[in-house]
Amino acid sequence: MFEHGAAAVVVTAVVVLVSHAKTLACPYTLAGRANAPTAHDCYVSPLPTRDTEEHRRLLNGASRDATGLGGSTVSESLRRRVETIQELLSQLAKEAAKGTPIIVEGPRDAETLRRLTVEGDLIEAKGSGRSLLDVLGEAKGRNTGEVIVFMDFDRRGREWTQRLTRGFERMGVKANLVFWRRLRGLVGGDLKDIEGLATYLETLRGKLEGHQIS
Repeated sequence: MFEHGAAAVVVTAVVVLVSHAKTLACPYTLAGRANAPTAHDCYVSPLPTRDTEEHRRLLNGASRDATGLGGSTVSESLRRRVETIQELLSQLAKEAAKGTPIIVEGPRDAETLRRLTVEGDLIEAKGSGRSLLDVLGEAKGRNTGEVIVFMDFDRRGREWTQRLTRGFERMGVKANLVFWRRLRGLVGGDLKDIEGLATYLETLRGKLEGHQIS
């Protein structure tokens, strides 16, 4: 009878352990220990669907903390963003050097682009007393067949971008929005105007240097 009781205890313990194993991923829960097993050394069963995303987030966080990659991941992200923006500005400068007009909102935006080595035909859309038709007419008068629209990213900038694009389409002029869309995607909500782009890049470089030092 004692043997039967002991067997029941063992069976119960095995059931509990197997059930518990279904909610653990051994390589991550043991991360940081001296002889942590690999993914092939233990049984990992999928979690319920509703918990999968949260579990993955926790595991990824634990993995970064255990391996010390959190800081380097941030540094790499910052470095890639800075390099991508610089490459975009380099391509923009090449287009400007070919004679393609670039439309910006105002004189401060044009000044910022020049600071970032983007020289060329910079047309300021919001000069004193200028209308939309004035800007369209000036750009069309360049006879280039294409203009680069590089307005701000706030609500008014987006509205001007749409109005200029529609106007150029009616006039048979190609409105190039590639640079504007790419830069907007890179900066997200961190930057609202072209005027602040130089300062934004300096801030990113400062953060990158801080992460590299630490």
